[in-house]
Amino acid sequence: MNKVLEFFEEICAIPRVSKHEEGMVNFLCFFAQKRGLRYHADDFNNVIIWKDSLSKKTREVCGILGESEKVSGFVFSVEAEEEESKEVVAKKQPIILQSHIDMVATKIPSLEFDFLTDPIPYYYDGDWIKTLGTTLGADNGIGVAIMLSLLDSDNENFPPIEAVFTADEEAGMSGAKNLNISMLSAKNFLSLDNGKESEMNIACAAVARISAEKKLQKVDMPKTKLFTLNLEGFQGGHSGCDIDKNRLNAIYSMCEILQEIDVKVVSKLNGGNGPTAIPSYASSTFASDKNFDEIQKTCEKMLKNMQKTEKSATFSLSIEEKAENQPELYEVSKLAQEILSLPNGLLSTFDNGDKKTSQNLGILEISGGFLKIQIAARCSEKTEVDVHISALMHMLSEREFDAKILEKSPLFSTSKDDEFVNQICKSHEKFYGKKIKLNRTHGGLEGGVFSEKNPSLSIAVMGPTMHDIHAPTERVSVSSTNRFYDWMVAFLEEYL
Repeated sequence: MNKVLEFFEEICAIPRVSKHEEGMVNFLCFFAQKRGLRYHADDFNNVIIWKDSLSKKTREVCGILGESEKVSGFVFSVEAEEEESKEVVAKKQPIILQSHIDMVATKIPSLEFDFLTDPIPYYYDGDWIKTLGTTLGADNGIGVAIMLSLLDSDNENFPPIEAVFTADEEAGMSGAKNLNISMLSAKNFLSLDNGKESEMNIACAAVARISAEKKLQKVDMPKTKLFTLNLEGFQGGHSGCDIDKNRLNAIYSMCEILQEIDVKVVSKLNGGNGPTAIPSYASSTFASDKNFDEIQKTCEKMLKNMQKTEKSATFSLSIEEKAENQPELYEVSKLAQEILSLPNGLLSTFDNGDKKTSQNLGILEISGGFLKIQIAARCSEKTEVDVHISALMHMLSEREFDAKILEKSPLFSTSKDDEFVNQICKSHEKFYGKKIKLNRTHGGLEGGVFSEKNPSLSIAVMGPTMHDIHAPTERVSVSSTNRFYDWMVAFLEEYL
């Protein structure tokens, strides 16, 4: 097994849900300290590791070890190496490599799993690394593993590397937003947060995460019969990359069923794990005068239609007659219609068919007497970002939701004629024997944040092949990972 996969397996053992990346911070700092690499960890769970183009053995001979390399024990940051080291560092320009250390926490509802404590249950299936019912975290753990392998290398033909490991990418990009980039000197920025080998993203969408809630009216219906309906097995996926793949949103599908049954009272309604993931499940407990068989026939009929798109979709229905410990009930006669009237999915495209604007209702729940939702609104056209977000806020206000923007990340765009982009293109064609495809992704990327902080950066985003990012069926290709790592080595050796 090569180093990339070994590092990835180690990463899978470390809980690293967004905003809970402390374990990864400790892992990265220990990695750097053990190998005598200069590093810094900040208060936002970001870690930067610097590696010059000389091996540790060479630096020992030259007598230029940094302070963290001369001591044992654990430290969180060290100062720059002395001026004398600069005389022997190779003359190549430095490069920034970047990946985020957090992951989306999505699982199948029936699986008992705690993302805060449990290791990811990965396994190998031929060429793929998969999991047993959870997100894999190859987004962006495989990028982290590739960077660690490069940092672990003694290849003296590499340029100086500024390895940036950011936190909280999946829940607002607070890590990148709070990173002090004055510690970085490189002008070329290569992120490994892409899931398509032989494709390079040179632009990304702006993304706004919007939260909204409205007060629900309680209803008194003592000892009424309650039905519980669960929808599972939807494909889900990334709300930017997969939004154009005609995948059903399980929350919308649940609302369609509730509307068909004419449900007016519920005690529970929830679905989804986050605004950046297309919901793969939804659940509702509701009151109805209809009998069990009638509701089940309606569900079977509607599920059959859903399975034209979602082949693995399933439902389960149960009934509790005249519950003694009845939960609180809420009036929702217009709720399903209001949710279904909110635009969802891919909304507009550019003339060439690329995604322009989209929305994804990623979370819905009833909690504390309020209906709460979260939506990811994306726009790949700079001049339309504010218009798109304002339109959504207006629609929510019309439906009496109290809405606010929780997070907003900017877009970026690098010219296809950029010198750094051209260098990657030439290296890729030399290694793979074919031209690389240049993309403008509809996903939100930290490159937008770094570009906003330093507009002079040349930014590109690449990575090995992955599928179903943000879904329990997420998987990453072993052969693609190996090829991409080999290309990275070749590229860095040639890098000027």
